[in-house]
Amino acid sequence: ELIDHSSECLLLLHESVHKLPRSHYLGRYRHIDALREMGADIRTAGKTAVIRGVKNLRGAAVTASDLRGGAALLVAALAAEGETVLGGLRHLNRGYEEPESILRELGADVCRVEESN
Repeated sequence: ELIDHSSECLLLLHESVHKLPRSHYLGRYRHIDALREMGADIRTAGKTAVIRGVKNLRGAAVTASDLRGGAALLVAALAAEGETVLGGLRHLNRGYEEPESILRELGADVCRVEESN
């Protein structure tokens, strides 16, 4: 893909319309509902995602459903106003080792809270 899920998040805050074609299966769009919860204006038409940029995103309780989508939600959370609680960290754990540590080193206010069953 020319633009991955994490890069898509940068377009969420760019006030214009972007059409992103996808060649992979549509299940990779599962993170879009969570981004909408954060205030993103995204719709899908077949294998194309249409992103209309917004002025800001807001924190929300969202859950990662796969590795790439989880990375996208993490990037969106960093740009959002307010607190975001990101669940489904097992997906991020498959691809990234302690991403919260790296983000803290870059100045992000982030922490991992273990889920209780």
